[in-house]
Order: sequence, then structure tokens, then C-alpha cells
Amino acid sequence: MKKALLITVSMFFITMTVTLASNPISTMRFYDTYNYLEQVSYVENNGVLDGRIVPFLMDENTPVDQKAAVINAFTVNNKVKNNAMTFKQFMARKYGDNFQTMDINQLSAAELFCYGYLTLMDEGGDPTNALAILKSAHAKDPASKTIATIYALAAAQKALNDGNKCTAWKSFEDIQSTAGLNNDMDAGIITTIDTNMKEYQSACN
Repeated sequence: MKKALLITVSMFFITMTVTLASNPISTMRFYDTYNYLEQVSYVENNGVLDGRIVPFLMDENTPVDQKAAVINAFTVNNKVKNNAMTFKQFMARKYGDNFQTMDINQLSAAELFCYGYLTLMDEGGDPTNALAILKSAHAKDPASKTIATIYALAAAQKALNDGNKCTAWKSFEDIQSTAGLNNDMDAGIITTIDTNMKEYQSACN
């Protein structure tokens, strides 16, 4: 009897883990809106961060929503799973530092955002390591709706992974409703993400 109960409980947790893992809200696909960017198509087809893409992400004149779109293209093709480290190596060269020991707080908000979002993509929607980086990016540029949205999705994913759908919704909504956010992300994308996130709102009733 105890053995049967143990098997039943074990199967429950396995099923729950698979369910959570198959629902990575932090890797929602939206890059299609930016298919006019050759960098988006390149990442979609090649799935590797290299010298052709990094300069685009490092360029201060590249809008942050376009950087987000390029990184989001890794949702469908991420071949090597170490793109964040590659980006950090480029950052270390820029700042004349050792990439293994460098203080990432010297990075700009956009650089922190790219590093954090790439970390999120590399780790398949597990936000454990990405959250702190994205939080720092949000703190440095609290007005960016793009940064706030990705940070909110990562925070919501953490709550969902912990089995709390209501907290996932609240984590997303609290960050997204921050006063003073600008409109540096396509309104249609925001609407789509918000609609998808409302799936978890009912858990708070």
C-alpha cells in the first residue's frame, strides 16, 4: 500500500514538473513582428550569437525592443546554450576586464538587459540566474517597457515554476503596471503577452 502510494505521489510530481516545463511563459515568442530585421532572421536560421549579431546588440543606437526581438528569436533556435557567456566575453573586451570576474554592474541598462535575457534563453525558461540580472537592468532603466516586460515574464516564470499561478500573474502585473513606463515596445506585442498572462489571473479568485 505504501509502495503504491509512493509511486502515485512520485508520478504526480513528475507530471507537475513536465506541465510546468512545457509552459515557459518567459520564452513567449514575439520576434515575428520584427522579421524585417535581418538580424532576427539570422538568429532564427542559425541559432548562434556571433560577431554578426553582437555588434547589433552592443550598439547604443539600436532600440531596446529590437534587441529584445533578436534575442527572442532564440526561442525557436538556440543551438549552443552559451550565448550569454559569449555576450559577456564581448562586454569584458569592451570594458577591458576579465569576463569571469568582471563586475556586471558597470554595464548599462541595455547591456544588462541583453545579458539577462540571453541567460533566460540559454536556460530554457528557468529564470533562476537571469532574474537578478534583469532586475538590475530594470533598476537602471525603470522607464523602459521592454525591459520591464521581460523582467516581469521572468518573475512570473519563477512563480509558476514554484507552482503558484496567482503569484505568477501578480508578479507580472505588478511590474507591468509600474508608473511611468514608456512605449518602447510594440503595443500589439504587449497586448498579446498580457492576454496570455491573464490565463493565470483566475488562480487569484
